[in-house]
Formats: sequence, structure tokens, C-alpha cells
Amino acid sequence: SQGYKLMIHDPGEYPQVSGRNMRIPFGHEISIALKPQMLITSQSAADFSWEKRQCFFNHERYLRYFKIYNQENCELECLTNVTQAMCECVRFSMPRSNDTKVCPLSMFHCMSDVKWIVYDIDDPDRPVNENITAMVDRCNCLPACSSISYDVETTQTTLDVEKFMRVNHVYDRSDNFYITTIAIYFKESYFITSKRSELYGWVDFLANCGGLLGLFMGVSILSLLEICYFITIRPFSVRSRIASVEKRDTNEVQNVMLPVIIKSE
Repeated sequence: SQGYKLMIHDPGEYPQVSGRNMRIPFGHEISIALKPQMLITSQSAADFSWEKRQCFFNHERYLRYFKIYNQENCELECLTNVTQAMCECVRFSMPRSNDTKVCPLSMFHCMSDVKWIVYDIDDPDRPVNENITAMVDRCNCLPACSSISYDVETTQTTLDVEKFMRVNHVYDRSDNFYITTIAIYFKESYFITSKRSELYGWVDFLANCGGLLGLFMGVSILSLLEICYFITIRPFSVRSRIASVEKRDTNEVQNVMLPVIIKSE
């Protein structure tokens, strides 16, 4: 293929131009408009486990070769680990330690098979290794809780190379001299951030319960306090009142039965 490869990515993402790229042909003037798509996660969602929120914070997921966690870095590290386990070497473009062997060209088929395994591409002729499959399952590369991506819109038109060279006062060039101009800019001066947060917390749950009870039953906080009063304090107060009444009646009966002595002088 003729042309250039261009990749627009998050600054924390390790660029893999061979996997995801834009094709830029020769002799064209290209304009690229970017619109950021940012997703953040509220701190209230950090109380939930990663299984429920389906994302990792940077401190929750450790990567060996990267300080910043994101899904692309995790997948690349997983691919590197599986390649080293299957082929006993890694590609020259993969992150590695100083004592890791770089695969020669003769290991191309082994490295190709690893990609099929990691990215879960079905191949009936590929042998199944349970240890490697378990290793891939342990990768668990979920998206990062805070991430940014770019929606890209491109427009292009043919560039008159000869006139372009004369305007820029370039007259001496070799036969393999190719020109393509690229202008990259943000489509809008602002963008809206998406936020992942819990749908219902305890405060929301209690507020909804109070609102429903107040709507359908006329229940308020005073009503709840009255219910608690009649369940807990009221029986004891009634029992003590009955006991005091019975004691008073007993004393009156005893006073009536006392003899009356009239002494005359």
C-alpha cells in the first residue's frame, strides 16, 4: 500500500499503529476534525467492586510494563505475556525486560497464532492449549474508569504538488519525494463529559421510599415517630397507668372499710 499511517490516541495509551490506523494517501490535502469523548467515574462508584461497575481505577489494576492502566495497554501486555509463554520470545515492538528474547522472523507463525488466541478468533486448525487459554482468561482487560477517545471526521482533496512546491519555493527534489498536508483541529471549542456513577444510593433509596409512602399512605416523619411510640413506649405507659389505677382503687376500698369511732365528752 502507498501512503502514510496515522493514529490518534489517548496520551496514556501505547500506540499500536499496525493494529488501528488511518490511511493517508500521497498527494492529498487532508483535514481531520476531532471531537473528544471523555468518560469519568464518580468516587461514589469506587465503593462498588469492579465486577459491578465493569471498569478499573488506575490503583486497582497493576500492569508490569505500564504505569497508566487502560484497556489497550492491558491487552498489549496480555499479548506480550502469552507470546512469551508460547514462543519463548516477543515481538521487537512489544514492551519487554532486558533479559527477554526478541523473536526472529522464523517465529512469525507462532506469533500469528498468539494473536488468534488472545483476540478470540476461531480457527479449527489451531490446537487448543488449556494453560494458554487460562492465561488469556486471567488477563481480564476491562475498560478504565476514566478514559478519553476521539471521534474523527476527515475530508480530503487532491493536492497539486507542482504548484505547492513553487509556492513554498522548493525546486530541488528527488524522484521519491512525496507530499501530503494534514491539518488536525478540534471540531468544537468545548465538549461534554460523560460520568459513570451509581444509579441508586442509600440516600436515594430512602428518599424514594419516603416519597412513595408519603404519596400513597400519607406517612411522614412524625407518623413514623408515632408508630415507634405506640409500639415501644405506649404499652409500658398504659400498663403503668393501669397499675396505678388499680392501686388507687384498692386504697379507696380499704379506707371505706375502716371503722369510724365517735367519742363524745
